[in-house]
This record gives sequence, structure tokens and C-alpha cells, in this order.
Amino acid sequence: MRYENHDAQKMTACNGYDRGYNLHATQHVQQRMSQRGINRDMTNLALEHGVVEQDKYVLGSKEASALLAKMERDMRTLRKIVDKGGIVVVAEGGALVTTYNCTRRRH
Repeated sequence: MRYENHDAQKMTACNGYDRGYNLHATQHVQQRMSQRGINRDMTNLALEHGVVEQDKYVLGSKEASALLAKMERDMRTLRKIVDKGGIVVVAEGGALVTTYNCTRRRH
């Protein structure tokens, strides 16, 4: 779930992740974010990765540190993929069939 601060100020589902809420950014939340040094990117991370506790999305220090460690691992893996020029994974019928390095982009 992510929110964008545009005309409608709607929070929309992101990356297939949707907790079933139709959220909008109120003037109050924008004011509190400004006062507390919490920016939109931080809020979006809490919405995407936080633990739901009733009406709250909590992204605590331990959870944020674990997420950061995972992102660092993902970045190392992505660098390897970039160095290879990309990879292809073929899946069919619920099974991984094969994988290979990209040699050219197919359309």
C-alpha cells in the first residue's frame, strides 16, 4: 500500500500488496509528518512492510533493520544480475523449467 501526495491524495495498492484499505492523506497527517520529520517514503515503507496492529502500521527499529539487511542482500543479488546482463527464468505449469543469462532483450 502506498500513498501519493497528489490532487486526490489517495493511497493505492503497490506491488500487489493491498491490505484492503482505501486510504487518503489528510491535512492532519501531512502536518504531523512535517512536524515529526517523517516523509512520504518513510510512511510508504511502514504501509508496505509494517505490522498491522488494529488501525496502525508499525515499522519498528528491529523490523526496519531486518528489512534493510534484506534489501542489502537483494542489492548484491541485483548487481550480479546486472553484471550478467540480466537473467531469464522460464516457468510453466507451476514448475521452474530452466534459467539462462540474457543475451538480448526479447519483445
